[in-house]
Amino acid sequence: MTASFRVLLCALLALTLAACGETKAPADTAAAPYPEVKQPRDPELADGKVLVEQFLWLRCVHCWHAEELVNDWARDGFADNVVFRRVPVVWSPAHAEDARYIALANLLLDNRTLDLAGYGKLLEQLFEITFVKQQPLNEQTAYEVFRAAGLYDDDPALFVGELSSMLVISRVAEAEHLTHQYGINSVPNFVTDGRYLINFNALAEGAAPSALLELINGYAAAPQR
Repeated sequence: MTASFRVLLCALLALTLAACGETKAPADTAAAPYPEVKQPRDPELADGKVLVEQFLWLRCVHCWHAEELVNDWARDGFADNVVFRRVPVVWSPAHAEDARYIALANLLLDNRTLDLAGYGKLLEQLFEITFVKQQPLNEQTAYEVFRAAGLYDDDPALFVGELSSMLVISRVAEAEHLTHQYGINSVPNFVTDGRYLINFNALAEGAAPSALLELINGYAAAPQR
């Protein structure tokens, strides 16, 4: 990506992501905590690790605009003690249908069929079905993305079967549970340490969108439990 395009992307993100979160949070975490989720939980990670969960939806234009920024951060920008996970938001049966593609991608990342770079590219291309190609997001168009990544080559039945597998279904069910437990009502949204919402509304006026990830790194360095 050229420098000029990155500048344009940051400007676009600043405009389009301003209303992604419902609650205004202070930019200075030392002054006051971020807004808490509806029902906090303990992620039960190793000592010193902080879980960051990004809630997203493949048909959300704000999530699409943020995708490259988040992918860059996930590859080499987050704090050493951050454990980063993507969670497909599930508000309805239609969202659950779309969530299957992210759940399957997460499964392939976890079992190392996909590396982090390949996973990020796969998600970007899933977004492009709607926002670049302007096609319906369904099993057929999603299959073409997975196939282009070297997966399920010439075997769409295997792809559809894995979308219906208990491993994927259970991950979608977990995502739905977390969506409601946390009270997620907008995307993209980041839940830090199972407790705090840190989204683009936490930024000071005029701040670059990348500052959000700096806030998350800052929280990870000094979690407020």
